[in-house]
Amino acid sequence: ALLCLQEAVTLSNALPNFDAAAVHLSLCTLLSQLGRHDEAEPHASEAVRLGEADILELSAGTSGVTALREKASALAVAYNNLAVQREFLGHGSDCVALYEKAVVLAEGHMDSGSPLLGRLREA
Repeated sequence: ALLCLQEAVTLSNALPNFDAAAVHLSLCTLLSQLGRHDEAEPHASEAVRLGEADILELSAGTSGVTALREKASALAVAYNNLAVQREFLGHGSDCVALYEKAVVLAEGHMDSGSPLLGRLREA
């Protein structure tokens, strides 16, 4: 799985931002599960960058509320994953702001009963 995701990351430049961010988040998750947080953190950071760019592109375009909700949810997860990696790496001061961004973004775009929103609040 690791080799496949690493290969997918090399090909992700040809993907739309949303899909490329998902590839980076998947690799981040796997590396984190392997305890390789120093390698996982840049992928979480790239997922955040791509997610933010994706939302900015969406804002400039004429997409619907459903697309915005989906992209905002994915970005909230990316913020949370970045916070987790930075926490593992001992960068506590960055973590709180990232966890807060994840929750605020999720609260603005997810249903109040969403299980994902609940998990983000617990983090």
